[in-house]
Amino acid sequence: MKFRRSSPIHGSFRGVAVFLSIVALLIAGALSFRMLHPAPEYLEIRFLDVGQGDSALIIHKDGTVMIDTGESENGPYLANILDRCGGKLSCLVLTHPHGDHIGGAAYILEHYDVDTVILPTGPGGDGEYTALLALIRDKGIATAAMAPGEAFRLGDLRFTCLAPLTDHDWENDNSYVLRMDYGEISALFTGDAESASEATQLAVYGAAPGGFLDVDLLKVGHHGSATSSTDLYLAAVTPEYAVISCGVDNAYGHPHKEVITHLTQVGARILRTDLSGTVVFRTDGNTLELIP
Repeated sequence: MKFRRSSPIHGSFRGVAVFLSIVALLIAGALSFRMLHPAPEYLEIRFLDVGQGDSALIIHKDGTVMIDTGESENGPYLANILDRCGGKLSCLVLTHPHGDHIGGAAYILEHYDVDTVILPTGPGGDGEYTALLALIRDKGIATAAMAPGEAFRLGDLRFTCLAPLTDHDWENDNSYVLRMDYGEISALFTGDAESASEATQLAVYGAAPGGFLDVDLLKVGHHGSATSSTDLYLAAVTPEYAVISCGVDNAYGHPHKEVITHLTQVGARILRTDLSGTVVFRTDGNTLELIP
């Protein structure tokens, strides 16, 4: 019996062919797995470090929403963030016409495309707000107002207006309060709403845990001032996470000790922009993850 010696070249080609076959099988298997188990679509929620002000950015596959814009000096900082997020806003929500919430809006509107601006419903505001309204009018940007119970959507992301439920004498209490829902995860953005607004919300939505005010994530009202975040309100909200947006060594002493105590009593994990800078969460609609 004769043995035929394989040529080294032929053997190497056979090895390459086997290797390529294995690679092809692995790729096909990976593609098949991804089709059967698609990667989750994440929603990102950023509480931006705008000093003694408020600004949150919600990034969804179908668009981007910004709630408040900090002071006017924050405009370039917000622009830098938007540049990295596609450079366009689907919706800009201004909770109430105070400079630490609307100040950066003019810069954003002058430099970026914004589909819709949701404006405060109540009277008030100063020259800065009047100038902002003129800019919105001159640029022909669509505006809207929200009443309690009304909502807007970006795909499967939903924002529902909870307040103001009545016309209050104080502009802070006329702040929009928005509930965000994404799958099983919910958040509450409260602007500067104080105890009077909180009381009307409790009267309408209920004071017991598990009601419509009960959420996973709370943007704490009025930068952690004791004029907001009553013990009854937080007992209804029962947040897993509570974010306080305030400036380093601010003149108001925010956050106040009473608020920290109330949040601790309901078991919330407290995050502060004056200590941590921008606070970022990510969710797939089932779990909420704090991003270091």
